[in-house]
Amino acid sequence: QFEELTDLAEEGLGGRPLFATDEWFATADNLIKQSAAVFDPDAFCVQGKVMDGWETRRRRKPGHDWCVLRLGLPGFVHGIEIDTAHFTGNQVPACRVFGVEIPEDEDGEDAWLKAAARDDLGEQGSCSTEEQISAAEEACRAVGAWVELVPLSRLRPGYGAETGECVHRFAVPEKYRGRRITHLRLNQHPDGGIARMRAWGIASVNFATTLDPSRVGAIDLLSTLHGARAVACSNKHYGE
Repeated sequence: QFEELTDLAEEGLGGRPLFATDEWFATADNLIKQSAAVFDPDAFCVQGKVMDGWETRRRRKPGHDWCVLRLGLPGFVHGIEIDTAHFTGNQVPACRVFGVEIPEDEDGEDAWLKAAARDDLGEQGSCSTEEQISAAEEACRAVGAWVELVPLSRLRPGYGAETGECVHRFAVPEKYRGRRITHLRLNQHPDGGIARMRAWGIASVNFATTLDPSRVGAIDLLSTLHGARAVACSNKHYGE
């Protein structure tokens, strides 16, 4: 039951995109919104139809689009959810997901990726240059050993958003569920749109640094933000 876990990538918990090759039709920050994707038939921009998700242009050369997300809460990822809601025909045909643990910078600004930084990240109608993409690829190779959380997998069109038919759920291989993850890389194969992405897991906070009592004082050990979660209850009649 993925919902019994925490969405570690959620925007409201501090999740955010650090890099995206292309954000022509819709930006990567939409992926980690807490709310469900919606379809607005009247939403258009100079590029064309505006969708609620991350949507790139159709490629005219080899390769594929991809983005890097920083988890709002580092932790142990047990499952990845990909939702293609409302992307019917323009959905990403297939995807792969990788994860890695990267030691936190003192300033928390992900300096390891600064060589590929984009001033227009998060702006509709923008894209990375070839130089920025090459710099980002090199930074990803150098920062650590990424593990494959989701192998190359086909995605269905975004029909049936109301019934969840377009939600794809992938269990992370058991050998990686005990590996602490701080960043995700989502590869589109080759391009198109994805509405939402969830990283279901258990938060794992570094108590020796992030929650150093000399700096933060008393903490709530029953907070989801610190890794707590409900594991059982006697009755769920009125809610969980």
